[in-house]
Amino acid sequence: MSSTNLSFQIVTPRTKKLLTTLATALRIQDLAQSPLTLLAANVMITNGAVNVRPFTAASDAFFATSEGVIRLEPVLTNSTIQLPVQFALRGDLARQIKLTGLTPTSRTNYLALPPGPRGRHPRRPRD
Repeated sequence: MSSTNLSFQIVTPRTKKLLTTLATALRIQDLAQSPLTLLAANVMITNGAVNVRPFTAASDAFFATSEGVIRLEPVLTNSTIQLPVQFALRGDLARQIKLTGLTPTSRTNYLALPPGPRGRHPRRPRD
């Protein structure tokens, strides 16, 4: 891998806040406290776009996958992010939230949450 001016954090403060919020909303504290055990991505940057095919993040409590395109704008903070996320919880945790529509995944003992809303989300400027 080669990079210039790369600033990389495995779990950024924004990601930690997202996981903590999700854990609180679902009332599953294991979600925010479980360390990542896998982080993998295949990324190709070409023709003004970042193609993510696929991205996977996993812990003992969850796994998430995503594929999509980030269109790069001249001002990078104006770039459009179109990355729908498929999210699955470990079976015992998924049963705690009592949602309908949970489906088995290819990963043993994990149940996929129903898909969330899809759409184009411009990246928010950093605080």
